[in-house]
Parts: sequence; structure tokens; C-alpha cells
Amino acid sequence: MQFSIGTKGWICDALVNMHDEDQPLATQLLYGESVEILSEIDDDGFVKVKNFYDGYEGFIKASSISLEERAKPTHFTNAIKTFIHHEPDVKTKPLSYLPFAVEITLTDRQENGFGYAQDLGWVYLKNLTPIDEPVTDFIETAKRFLNVPYLYGGRSMSGIDCSALVQLCLKTAGIKARRDAREQVLELGTLVTDNAPVDLTKIEFQKDDIIYFKGHVGMMVNDQDMIHANATAMCVSIDNLKEFVKNVNLPVTAVRRVK
Repeated sequence: MQFSIGTKGWICDALVNMHDEDQPLATQLLYGESVEILSEIDDDGFVKVKNFYDGYEGFIKASSISLEERAKPTHFTNAIKTFIHHEPDVKTKPLSYLPFAVEITLTDRQENGFGYAQDLGWVYLKNLTPIDEPVTDFIETAKRFLNVPYLYGGRSMSGIDCSALVQLCLKTAGIKARRDAREQVLELGTLVTDNAPVDLTKIEFQKDDIIYFKGHVGMMVNDQDMIHANATAMCVSIDNLKEFVKNVNLPVTAVRRVK
């Protein structure tokens, strides 16, 4: 496969690991995400790319990139794991799967509660949401990931980190967010406070508030509790914000509001 620097392609595998000079797993790219080629293919078959969605740069396997023209996506996956079938039948062995928040192109073919996704196969329709109908309650979306393992750099049901949980849940709510917490805190929504360390007794927290720490982020489930992917529980969990801050000695540095 011949790549030219500056060429645009898209991810043709379900989930692709990206590494950089410092981290063996910097992030993961999802099926259908558009990338820009930034380098020639190296001797190990890797190429440097930039993810157009969030600007993240790193190295991925060149074989995971398609240079063919892709049809405009119509739906996104709303389940944390969606199987692709050869036939519109739940009893058939899945061909593959799609992670959460993957954008696909659904054709007019529908049968037995399945729809045919272009370039993929048959997908259960209840696992799909039209792109123009965002799921506004992103906290309920986040709860689907409860107990999913924590994985630094992870971006799927197999393992996810704190900023990816925020990014993907906001994505299906129609809100674009950067990949890392240090970038999100600078531009996401409206700033409530960044007077660090934030005095938690002086903030009237609301459901949907995004809570930032040094190197960490979570989302308020209500005025007291936060859902987050964390290395303390090693999974996605709901914790009382004040107790979490006290137990791990990690003060809040900023609060942002997206609603």
C-alpha cells in the first residue's frame, strides 16, 4: 500500500492502538475515524497519523487504514459493543464487532430487526442511533460503562480511561471534546471555576458538570456523586466527590459546565 504524506484515509478496523514516542498505548482509534497521513511507512509497518476528530497524533499499523472513498455516515453505535453478523439473524456467528460511538453508513436493507451497514454487514438496529439525533443525557450513557476496566489510553468497552469516557459520552450527545483532560479543561463548555484547589463547599454542583483534577476528569451524576474511569477502583465507578478527593488526596482544579 502506497501512502503519501498529507493523504486522508480512514480506520477500517474496529479498534486500533496508537502509540507515540513516550507511550506504548497513547490512545485508540475507532472504525471510520478519519486520519491524515503524516509520515512514510516504517520498517515495522507503522505510519504516523493525525486523528481529524480530536487532533491526536501517533503511530498505528498502516494496514488499519483505508484510502478508499467512504460514504457519509448515517448512524452511530449506542451500545458499548455491537456485533456485526453475516446474516440478519441473532443465531449466526458474529463476523466482528464495533465499539461504542462508531459512525457507520446504514443502507435501506432491513430484516428481522437488523440493518445492513455498508462495508460491514448486518447490525442490530436497536444498537444504532441516527447521527442527527444525539443522546443528550450523557450521564446515562456513561453509566453503561460501569465496571468496564480502566485502561490508560483505552477508548472502548475492553478498557477505557477517564478522558476517553468523557469524550465518547459527549460525542454521542453532539458535543465535541478533545482527547486528553489537559486539553478538555481549556475549552470544553463554560468555565464554572478554575480557582485551584477548588473549595468544594462553595460550589453548587449540578448533574452533567465536568470535574477536573491534575491528570484526571469525571462527570457529576448528581450534586454529590461523580462517574469516572479511575485507577483507584481500576474500572468505571460512581464515587462521592468529596470522599474521593479526601481518600486519594487529589484536589479539584476546575469545573466546567456543558449544559
